[in-house]
Amino acid sequence: MNDAFDSPNEKFLTRVSGKSTEAEMFMLLARNNSGSPVKQKVEGYIRKIFFSKALDIIVPNDYGEFNARHRYKAVALLAANSLDPNHPLAHKMAKELIRGIESNGFWTSTSDTGWALYALGEYYKNQKVSTAPTNINVKWNGHSSNEILDGQKFKTINLNISENLKTPTLKLESETSEPVYYKATLKYPRMDYAESGHSNGFNINKTMENQSGSGDIHVGDIVKVTVNIDVKDLSYSEPYSYVVIDDPLPSGLVAINSAIKTEEYVEKQEEESNYWNNDGTYKLVPNFVEFKDDRVLVFKDKMYWNGTHQYTYYARAIMEGDFVLPSTKVQLMYSPQVSGFTPKDRIQISRR
Repeated sequence: MNDAFDSPNEKFLTRVSGKSTEAEMFMLLARNNSGSPVKQKVEGYIRKIFFSKALDIIVPNDYGEFNARHRYKAVALLAANSLDPNHPLAHKMAKELIRGIESNGFWTSTSDTGWALYALGEYYKNQKVSTAPTNINVKWNGHSSNEILDGQKFKTINLNISENLKTPTLKLESETSEPVYYKATLKYPRMDYAESGHSNGFNINKTMENQSGSGDIHVGDIVKVTVNIDVKDLSYSEPYSYVVIDDPLPSGLVAINSAIKTEEYVEKQEEESNYWNNDGTYKLVPNFVEFKDDRVLVFKDKMYWNGTHQYTYYARAIMEGDFVLPSTKVQLMYSPQVSGFTPKDRIQISRR
């Protein structure tokens, strides 16, 4: 069998990689998994594609469709781990992946998360960890708590840090020289967003219009639901990615999915273009929509333009009563702090 490094495949992968070393890492991983005994040549290949001492990987120029900013680190970890679980490159890439989740609590994308978890899982399979109990001293804002960590098990403790949120500090001291992995989570409800509304990157509002022409809504009426999303400060080179609209319905309404042939057909009252509506708003064309019993979920992969983006659908009134109209929410899937909420309201549905 020909050596994989001497075959045309190596030249092809090198061309694909451009200035990054991600393709070379895939090549190395395939080389090791093929079971070839020429370990010295693999070591030489590692020295060839890395700076000899720093073991630095050249960052890709383009992170791809899924914005996978950490994938190349995961592939490097898999490749080095397949060669030697204690290789310095494996240890370094494991630390880099863990550091990548520290700032926001998550990796960049679903693709990134899958690669990172897979690579770290393979890495820790080969790491020897002591099972002896060790004492961990947790300190925060002048308080301390001694906790016994038993072997490879995990333990959850509740820390009351609300006393001094302006200068929050957390320090862990361990009696062992082995690494201790921990996660600190600050949880607090933001009920005010859904009660009174909120705007951070998005400004959202919602209207409901009876298609019968009367102002009141009665059981059996068809209601047009219009969700307007105002965005600004966007540039074509840095669009909003993976936008999610979560529009809950009051108990007296049920959404009409016109894509189902057995569902009632709703005739539009005005003609609209493919790109914008008659009122000058952009027509929001989703990449995916979910019609559920209690809400409508709308997904848009990219949002490039400043201005008002409008999404409309129809619902049927099925029950009379005074109902809560929950807050409608729009946010970025992987940057949830960029969001907008409508204030909670009420809706009245009268008998037929």
